[in-house]
Amino acid sequence: MERIVVVTNPMPKNNRSSEVTINKLLSIILESVESTILLGGNLAGIIERQHLYIRNVAYKNSDSKLIKILYYLLFQIKMFFIAMNLIRKDDEVFFWIADKMILPFFAAKLKQAKVNYFLYGNVGIEGSRSRITALSEKVILYMANHADHICVESPSVIKQWKIKKNKADIRIIHLYVDNCVAPRTQGTPKNNTVGMICRLTEGKRVLESIHGFNEFYKKFPEWKLQIVGNGKLFDKCVEKIDGLQAKNHIQMLGWIEHEHIADITSTWILLLLPTDTEGLPNALIESMVQYTPALASPVGGICDIIIDGKNGWLLSESTAEEIAKGLERALYSNNYEMVSLAAYHTIENQFSFVSSVENFKEQICFVDGNEKTKTIDYREHLREGNIL
Repeated sequence: MERIVVVTNPMPKNNRSSEVTINKLLSIILESVESTILLGGNLAGIIERQHLYIRNVAYKNSDSKLIKILYYLLFQIKMFFIAMNLIRKDDEVFFWIADKMILPFFAAKLKQAKVNYFLYGNVGIEGSRSRITALSEKVILYMANHADHICVESPSVIKQWKIKKNKADIRIIHLYVDNCVAPRTQGTPKNNTVGMICRLTEGKRVLESIHGFNEFYKKFPEWKLQIVGNGKLFDKCVEKIDGLQAKNHIQMLGWIEHEHIADITSTWILLLLPTDTEGLPNALIESMVQYTPALASPVGGICDIIIDGKNGWLLSESTAEEIAKGLERALYSNNYEMVSLAAYHTIENQFSFVSSVENFKEQICFVDGNEKTKTIDYREHLREGNIL
C-alpha cells in the first residue's frame, strides 16, 4: 500500500494523552506503508519522522461559547479544504480520535476514499448526559454508520454503540506497550500504593474513587492513592481531598510526561480504573505489563482483557462503596501474586510493537490486490495460549 491518511481532532492542551496514542498509531502505520499524511490541529506534540507529512492547522479556544463555536467552524472549514486537496480516490483514510471532524469526513467521502472511523467509549453514556453529549453521540454514530469500516481497539468496544455494520466491516486495530514502559522483573519492590491514570472528568469516576479510597483507608491506613492526570475536575478533586483531610494518603500528581510515567506506575500494586465507558485504555495495558493488575469497570475493551480474579478484578459498580469493597477484595486477595503474573503474560506478547504492526497489516492487508480483514477475540486467544 502506497500511503495512508490520518485525520484527528485538534490536540487539547489540558489532556496530552491524545498525543501519546496518536504517536503510537503513526509508528504502527509507518511500519506498514510507504508514507503517511496526518491532518489535525495543534499538533506540536507529534514526533516528526521520515515519510510522515503533517498538515497542522492552528486551533484557538475561548471562554466565550459564541467565539468558541466560531473558531470551531473556521477550523472545520479549513480542514475540509485541506482534505479535499490532499485526499485521493481509494486512499485509506483513518479518523482517529476524530469525533469532531465531520467536514473532513464529508471531504473524504466526496473524494471516494476508503473511510475508516475509530470508535472508543460512548460519550452518550459518559458522566452526566447533556445536549452537547447527545449531539456528539449522534454525530459519531452518523460517521461510524457511513464509514466503509469501523475500527475499534478491542471487540467489545462495539457493544457500547448502536451500529448497523456487518462484522466484516469492523477492523480490530490496537496499540502497543511503549519501550519506555519497560516491564520490571516480577518481585520488583512496590509501595503500598494504588494508582489512577485518567482524564479528570465525571465519566472516569475520580471523585467517587477519592471517596471510596478514603473509606478503605479508614480500615487499612497503611495504603495511599496517587492520581495522575489532568482535566476539568482537578480543582474539585483537590477540594474533596482537603475536605476529607486526606492529603497525606491521597496525592494529586497532575500530568506526567509519558516517558517518565513508568517510574511512578512501576511502584504501584494496583491500578484503579472505574469508568462509565472505554475503548481499550492505554493505562491498562501499560500497567499490566509491569505486573500491576487492575481493579476496573467491565466496559468496552476492558471486558476483553480482564477476567475477574484471574488477571485482574472487575467492579460491580463505580460507586464509592463498591470501589472500597473492590480495593479490599483485590489488595487482600490470597492469589495476588498469581494475578499479577497473569496480568503481565496477558499483555507481553499480544501488545508488543511487532505484534501490533502484524495485526495492523492483517486488518488492512492486500493480497494479490484483494482486501482482507480478520477479527480477533482476545479472551479466546488468551485461553488458547494457556496464559491464564
